[in-house]
Amino acid sequence: MRIGILASTQKPMKELERRTSLLSRLVAGRARLDIIPSDCPLKELQTREDHRIATPFMVEAAKREEGRYGAYIIGCLGDAGLNELRHATSTPVIPPSRSTYMMAATMFGRIVVLANNQEGAELRKSIFREMGIDQSLSQVIVTNRTPLDYVHTPDEALKRVEALLAEREDMNASAVIPTCASLGVLLEEKGIQNISGMRVVNPLRIAVRIAEVICTS
Repeated sequence: MRIGILASTQKPMKELERRTSLLSRLVAGRARLDIIPSDCPLKELQTREDHRIATPFMVEAAKREEGRYGAYIIGCLGDAGLNELRHATSTPVIPPSRSTYMMAATMFGRIVVLANNQEGAELRKSIFREMGIDQSLSQVIVTNRTPLDYVHTPDEALKRVEALLAEREDMNASAVIPTCASLGVLLEEKGIQNISGMRVVNPLRIAVRIAEVICTS
């Protein structure tokens, strides 16, 4: 069975192939993982308006590929287009961040979330409130980095994230969750599992595991 990650933005074929190769390593069994390209004109998603623009392109891709995949994973860690996708397709749609927040709140108690900007930080806080687990959210830390920073200057961007977390002494958390897909891919590529004494809980990894269970059950 196949797992399809719905790309939220346009990406060069070389980058799609790199991500497919990295994320395919997370599949433990026989399922095959593909990244389904998007025709969205945006190169990155930074705002709610960007999410709104990207959603119909993901919906179109999901409809086009209907029946070819056992599960879809939203390729945006803001879970863009979740409701629209679930209405548009009978294929199970996995929201990587929401799935991870609930699991991490249960397993780790207190959580730190990384967001690219302030608008992204507010979105993550609203999701925690919506899910009724806001008491588990220690902090949302704004990195002031963009998805493309993690692609074009990965080492510099990652050092910035590590420095931000090292500076905070009041986090009182056991786990840190990246909420940018490009950062999630980079952390998998570097094999980083802990930052500043906190466990890295990567929504991409969690979503792939959930999708695999769906596809093989």
